Amino acid sequence: MAVRRTTTSRLRLAAAAPLALAVLLPGVLMPLAQPAAQMLCSKPLQPLCSTDVREFTDENEKQRCVADAETYLEGLRTYRGCLEEALASADNSLEKAEGFKSCLQDEGGACSLEPDSNL
Repeated sequence: MAVRRTTTSRLRLAAAAPLALAVLLPGVLMPLAQPAAQMLCSKPLQPLCSTDVREFTDENEKQRCVADAETYLEGLRTYRGCLEEALASADNSLEKAEGFKSCLQDEGGACSLEPDSNL
């Protein structure tokens, strides 16, 4: 019976190992990931009340929709700002990379490109 428990324990361990890796591995690898993942912009969700044409029969429902629309507008402004910042950072990175390539072609190797920390 001791052999059976050991086999069962090994099977449980083998079954749990992929799950443990799936849970733990992202936490270990995230600090190693490119900073680009930190610059992702999230588009806000459109308010549900704006997806169909209707007249509001309840003033509270209308006010909730107005509040949702205000939140959505603010989210869109934030999203646009994030995209503008990401675009400016991408332009800066392109400029640096073009300078690096030009340096390599003109000077033959005494060039460097600092790591991209803003994308």
